[in-house]
Amino acid sequence: MRVVTDEQLIASRAKLGKRASLIGLLILLVGFVVSFSPQLFLVSLGCLVIGFTVSNIGVYNANQWVKEPRADQVLTRGLKGFSNKFTLFNYTGPVPHAVVGPSGVIVFLVKSQEGRILVNGNRWKHPFTLRRLFAFFGTESLGNPSRELQALMQAAQKFVARVLPDVEVPVHGAVVFSSPRAELSVQNPDVPVLTEKQLKDFLRGLPKEEILSPEQRKALMDAFQGRYTGAPTE
Repeated sequence: MRVVTDEQLIASRAKLGKRASLIGLLILLVGFVVSFSPQLFLVSLGCLVIGFTVSNIGVYNANQWVKEPRADQVLTRGLKGFSNKFTLFNYTGPVPHAVVGPSGVIVFLVKSQEGRILVNGNRWKHPFTLRRLFAFFGTESLGNPSRELQALMQAAQKFVARVLPDVEVPVHGAVVFSSPRAELSVQNPDVPVLTEKQLKDFLRGLPKEEILSPEQRKALMDAFQGRYTGAPTE
């Protein structure tokens, strides 16, 4: 498995997270200091609101881009050793994570939630726990990964159709939980739900027909890296 990752983007987002966290804390500190002056109540209140918001943005970005293992690291590790006919793209194309291979495109939606995750069809639940209470600020809610993944797959499909308009390229997808502390309970899911250890088996289970010629695959890979110059013919 070849891997292409936008390390520059990761570094810039990580820096944003660290700076926002620090600035948010400083604003909160200013708000605390001026709170001792009754005539500056509105200033103190404004500092509290702004500081909390900025700090929360910082924590969220730190969780996404600083805390390891990041989503790209989990996918890279889980797919290590797979065929070099496939290339994993992280943060370089129309979706955050995608694999391009001879048989098409595979989109991954990575979720970092821990604890019990209940999946029944297209219904997702992340039961409340005290651990979640302490980790509430700056963390992303589970939402509905089915809808999120389908939206990403549609975006990838439109992108691929622009690059190779004369080829019907299959686009597959899966939701991947990156934390080893995620406890999955899955019943009749409408999309594949995986852990890191299941990534290779998932790819092996996809149709093996080679839809794309080497030239078409290269054009698609170039497009995912922003170097698309035109669709090739057979």
